[in-house]
Amino acid sequence: MDSFGFLFQVLSLLIVLQGVEGMDAVRRVRYQVQSGDSDSVKFSTCSDARVAIACHLFGHFFGPLTIASGVAPRRGAMTTSTLNTKISEKMKKLRLEIAAALILLVLTVPVSVAARPVPHQSLLPTTVFATGLNNPRGLTFGPDGFLYVAEGGTGGDTSSVGKCTPQVIPPVGPYTGGFTARISKISSNGERSTVADGLPSDQTSAALGSLVSGVADVKFIHRTLYGLESAGGCSHGLAETSNTIFRVNSDGTTTIIADLSAFLKANPVAHPDLDDFEPDGTWYSMVAVHGAFYATEPNTQQIDRITLDGKITRVADLSTMFLPPAGWKGATSIAALSGDHGRDDNSETSAREGRGESHNVNLYFSTLGTFPVVPGTESIYKLTTSGSVKLVASGLTAVLGVAFDSQGRLYALETDTVAGFPGPAAVGTGQVVRVNHDGTQTTIANGLTFPTAMTFGPDGRLYVSNQGYAFPPGAGQIVVINTCGAHCDSQNDNSSTGTESVSTGADFSTSEANHEE
Repeated sequence: MDSFGFLFQVLSLLIVLQGVEGMDAVRRVRYQVQSGDSDSVKFSTCSDARVAIACHLFGHFFGPLTIASGVAPRRGAMTTSTLNTKISEKMKKLRLEIAAALILLVLTVPVSVAARPVPHQSLLPTTVFATGLNNPRGLTFGPDGFLYVAEGGTGGDTSSVGKCTPQVIPPVGPYTGGFTARISKISSNGERSTVADGLPSDQTSAALGSLVSGVADVKFIHRTLYGLESAGGCSHGLAETSNTIFRVNSDGTTTIIADLSAFLKANPVAHPDLDDFEPDGTWYSMVAVHGAFYATEPNTQQIDRITLDGKITRVADLSTMFLPPAGWKGATSIAALSGDHGRDDNSETSAREGRGESHNVNLYFSTLGTFPVVPGTESIYKLTTSGSVKLVASGLTAVLGVAFDSQGRLYALETDTVAGFPGPAAVGTGQVVRVNHDGTQTTIANGLTFPTAMTFGPDGRLYVSNQGYAFPPGAGQIVVINTCGAHCDSQNDNSSTGTESVSTGADFSTSEANHEE
């Protein structure tokens, strides 16, 4: 989208805010939950020509829009003359499509931000570590000491309409896309360089702000880097592509390891939500354990195991546990914890496995939950490789990140902690909560804006992808939280050379270990 188009959308959104607040520009923007069906919503007509575009931008997403009391459920088949449709109460796409407008609104509309009260706060120093990123998502440290970051990219204008099916239906689709996503690495002094680029990046329809996703996550197995793609597939505007797990070669090219889109289409879950369905999925996070990946797909609510030879096996069909639409939870981040409490959320059970040591590992995943946000209703669960699920932490809100420190303590990244749909009041309310061994929770950092992922570094500090959704190109950042105080270790000094190869494409053999059930 060019700068004029983006500015025009933002101005339209400002008009909506003024119109709804004064009830002048919009005649009765409201919704009515139909009897017996909380997902069926009737919208009134956006009657003023001044807000026609704004109706398209916000009506599909929110329904009614107010500053003080929040907004209504997400979607409606909106036109400028009639708005009567069945919508979904959740935003399973995890794109937080409204964020682009909200960020600029914050620059022009005064907002009062109040974080959700928690039992205890012990805020730690938080600083910006790196800037210049395009929609940063998952991140991990490599064996060379660099921080590797998946980036959504900047989208594109290529359309697959008429070339292939299925397409994502309006208002979210049809998507367009391009090859603008990338993987970056950050040196110890915060300098960014490109590892791989030209990767699939998609954007929603203009009605939803042309907002972007791309590479969702990155992880290492041994010294080789792998990426998780979320923007591939016909349904995302890019014919003859797929969502995949891919290997990054030493020259920056990529090689597909597994076709995730094909697996989804051939193996549907028990209870897909047809009112909010992504044929290629919206893959979000992965963790490497014993030479294989475990990846989350929140739209259809599944966690799958992917081996380096491309075999995909479903570990958990969470649609049977979180029955959509009302019960939808959406698994987002996934991390692993070894039986000896070594930290395995970064890059694999790598060091021990490289020495041939077997050890028990459990998986942990977080949930986003339906929108509007209800603070304190989301959780983190333990998942065994046999598919058994057990609740381990509750009372959380809209969780997009899970990580463990070297002491085996669990951390949750909450992307939005205020009640209602994401809006101006949600800006700056993202926070990190530590779940202590006795079950109590401590907020260790707040003031984040739509954070998307986190990982612990080799220095013991916590690194967070911030401003990770729908900011202008280059506005994404990595912030670092000093979780270890004066006891933090120094990182390797990689600021000047960065010459160590971490992508060999060699020797994928591993020995499977028994997992704790």
